[in-house]
Amino acid sequence: MTAPSSPVVPIEVLLVEDNPGDARLVEILLLGQYPRDFRFTWVDTLAAAIAKVGQQRFDVALLDLSLPDSLGLETLTRLRTFAPMLPVVVLTGHNDDSAAVQAVQQGAQDYLVKGENNVDLLRRAIRYAIQRSAADANLRRSESQFRAVFENAGLGVAMIDPDGHLFSLNPTLVGLLGPGAQNRPLLDVIHPDDRSKAAEPMWMLLSGERDGFCEELCLLQGQGGALWVAMTMSLVRSADGAPQFAVAMIEDISARKALEEQQRLAASVLEATSEGIFITDAERRIVHVNPAFTRLTGYGPAEARGQGLDLLSSGRHGPDFFTELWRRVNATGNWQGEIWNRRKSGELFAAWLDVSAVRSQTGGVVNFVAVFSDITSRKETEERLTHRAHHDPLTGLPNRALFLERLEHAIARAQRNQLQVGVLFLDLDHFKQINDSLGHLAGDTLLQQVSERLIHTVRAEDTVARMGGDEFTLILEDVTDFRDAAKVAQKILQQFSIPFELAGSPHRVTTSVGIALYPADGESVEVLLRQADEAMYASKKQGRDAFRFSSAILSERAFERQTLEDSLALAINNGQLEIYFQPIADLSDLRVVGAEALLRWQHPEVGLMVPRQFLPLANETGLIKPIGQWAMRQAFIQGARWLLTHPALRICVNVSKSELHDPDFIQMIEGLLAESGLPAAALDVEVPEGVAMEAEATTMQALEALRTLGVHIALDDFGIGHTDFRTLHTMPVDVVKIAPDFIRVLGGEKDEANLVRAAIAVARSMNIRVVAKGVETTEQFEFLRSNQCGGAQGYLLSRPVRAQEFEKLLEAPLSPKT
Repeated sequence: MTAPSSPVVPIEVLLVEDNPGDARLVEILLLGQYPRDFRFTWVDTLAAAIAKVGQQRFDVALLDLSLPDSLGLETLTRLRTFAPMLPVVVLTGHNDDSAAVQAVQQGAQDYLVKGENNVDLLRRAIRYAIQRSAADANLRRSESQFRAVFENAGLGVAMIDPDGHLFSLNPTLVGLLGPGAQNRPLLDVIHPDDRSKAAEPMWMLLSGERDGFCEELCLLQGQGGALWVAMTMSLVRSADGAPQFAVAMIEDISARKALEEQQRLAASVLEATSEGIFITDAERRIVHVNPAFTRLTGYGPAEARGQGLDLLSSGRHGPDFFTELWRRVNATGNWQGEIWNRRKSGELFAAWLDVSAVRSQTGGVVNFVAVFSDITSRKETEERLTHRAHHDPLTGLPNRALFLERLEHAIARAQRNQLQVGVLFLDLDHFKQINDSLGHLAGDTLLQQVSERLIHTVRAEDTVARMGGDEFTLILEDVTDFRDAAKVAQKILQQFSIPFELAGSPHRVTTSVGIALYPADGESVEVLLRQADEAMYASKKQGRDAFRFSSAILSERAFERQTLEDSLALAINNGQLEIYFQPIADLSDLRVVGAEALLRWQHPEVGLMVPRQFLPLANETGLIKPIGQWAMRQAFIQGARWLLTHPALRICVNVSKSELHDPDFIQMIEGLLAESGLPAAALDVEVPEGVAMEAEATTMQALEALRTLGVHIALDDFGIGHTDFRTLHTMPVDVVKIAPDFIRVLGGEKDEANLVRAAIAVARSMNIRVVAKGVETTEQFEFLRSNQCGGAQGYLLSRPVRAQEFEKLLEAPLSPKT
């Protein structure tokens, strides 16, 4: 089965003929033989033809030149005026070659003479007219497009004839070179410096030896100027391959050349400048460095490329510094300032840094450019000059001017933070005698040694200054108690108790110290300094080699404290310390199950002193270590004796935070246990709840080490710190001792009673022993017993007693005292 043929679309023919016979004859000729190929519309005047063209589309017009309303070639001209795209075949009775030529020149596609009656000729003429008209239309369209491109091209375009002359320049090229370039030799338009590199390839192209070439050249402009262009020249050949002419495409690249020159110049500056430069991407990764960067930092381009800015980090600036730096760069586009960097060798250097952001046309950051210079020498010079202006040349200490400046700053800071400032004024005793007897060189040596000792006596944040002569001053910041200043003064006196090496032999030199405190003794620099000076002179009047406060009351209190400290240091050797024991009873039968060792000091003047009166001082002065060791040795020895007859008895000792953190503490406990014969399992070490709950690593390590020895851990004063019971699961605790504050109010405060009940219940559920401290009333005793508290201690059962009295308590159950 064959596919159906496509329907034939008839050619629409407009027949313009005033003779009906001739018109009928044309129709018969064409339709008789090709009935489906044509469709005729017949009009007998030019006016009717023009009207039809305006109403209907025709493929071709058969036009008689002799019409009632028009005659001759004028008829063709008028029809084409109204229908310029309509193909026209002239059909006339005049066989005139001249008229035929003119008709074709005026746009007719063909010229046929009536009466020849050749149907094929007529048919071919019609089809040829249609095809030629379409071809002409395409050609005109192509020419129009070419002309539009030629006239409006952004590039300069010109033709070059075989002699090398320019012709047919487009407007763009005329604008570049000026109208005078038309018909000039191309080589004349090229700058003399570039003619040699253009001449040979141009002549080779025009002669047909090559088809094209491209070159960047400098051209001369009409007004004496010059511009850089990229010229692309192509050869146009005839159909037989012979060279006809060349087409030159000329692009103005002056802006690009200027940019390249700027970039070259910038690159030259970048490479030649003495300042270090590095460029990063938007993520602050280094993408380029210049030679000065390598010279200043020691890092080569390959080492730096791809690295972050921490490559140069000195470690001197904290995160806040860099956060503010990049905030400023992002906000304003630039940051400038001093910064410390580190070279590849590890050496630090000061730099002046300028960081700028490079943004795209849309505003986004694409690069950061950093320029820096080494200002280390300048900084060192400035620091030397500043140091000379503010420091004593002999001792290197701050001078009077810097001291006053720092004191003013310290007062302002203390005022903001509600703190105190201590000002110490020192004057060497009998300094003039040193100068007179040993010479000024020895005096200078003494002043230098004094300054060194003073510096090592105070903290780094405190200030030691030389006011002049043999006078020194100190600023103590963040003073919380007058005793802080007294401690420093005492340390200074101790330093002066060590002989100074002068002129080859030791010499003892003393000093007098005056102390003033802000704000108690004054709120200005002048007043504080005067008060400290007056206190110093008061110290001299009272015998020298001492310190005095501006306040007489504080001086007396400091003296009393110093006296107490001196006495405490001698208490062990003088046999003034003694161990008392308080019994711990089992509440089920009131038998003694434990003995808590408590230290007492029998002061020869004050009388019997309990731990709270002297142990804080022992902690502050470091005497806690020998005192604690002595107390535990006595308790362990006594406890080992009692265990021979009462093997279930537990010995309890208290330890402080400083003792737990002493690296020798565990070894000391182990040694004392071995020395005394007391089993580790019979020892309870009582730790204050606050110390245990801080859960410091050193504390936890000490507690775990004690547990490893077999010692039991007791959590003392439980509840004072509002302990979370859940922490007992993670603490190495064997005993919980409820604080006396909660026991005393058991009869009145419901919340405290609930806490005690909860503590007992939680501890029992975890197999932790519970002991209530400070039991003083029968009501408390009954409450604890009814809530199944394991043990109790307090005045209701017994006060702390000496060892001889304690032995009697072991023989029978205790009797509550009513």
